[in-house]
Amino acid sequence: MRPPKSLKARALDLLSRREYGRAELKKKLLQAHRPPEDADEFARAESLSQHEAEVEAVLTEFADLNWQSDERYVESFINAKSQQYGSRRLQETLKQKGIDADLFQQFRPTSEVELATAIAAVRKKFKKPPESMADKHKQMRFLAYRGFDFDLVNRAISAWDDWTEED
Repeated sequence: MRPPKSLKARALDLLSRREYGRAELKKKLLQAHRPPEDADEFARAESLSQHEAEVEAVLTEFADLNWQSDERYVESFINAKSQQYGSRRLQETLKQKGIDADLFQQFRPTSEVELATAIAAVRKKFKKPPESMADKHKQMRFLAYRGFDFDLVNRAISAWDDWTEED
């Protein structure tokens, strides 16, 4: 049986696979710690507290070495997901992962890029423009679920109508 990995080795192993935000990496590293089974409540709490301090120290060291960067994580996340989802969905997902909204605003896709993404998504899903109000509402709900705001959804559906009239 191999000895357990050190905290730094586990963190480096995780970061070697993909980018992580600080809060998400901290959560993963804290989950790996198991206090002694035979310890009383106080000893278990002390062990968890000590482990959390060690995790914070490792995260600070990795951030200082630029091995972990929330900015780099947000940028790569948005680059990967912005071809499928709108800003609202991206921001909410990052918020759930512990990323500050101000950081998201730095890397937020432009409205032109977002409009092109919305048009591409609705065309890929539905193949043809809406023929009835029910179809139009269905397409609008789809885009809203994908995280596009109401104004952008209307512009995307209108752009699709304009595109089909030109054909």
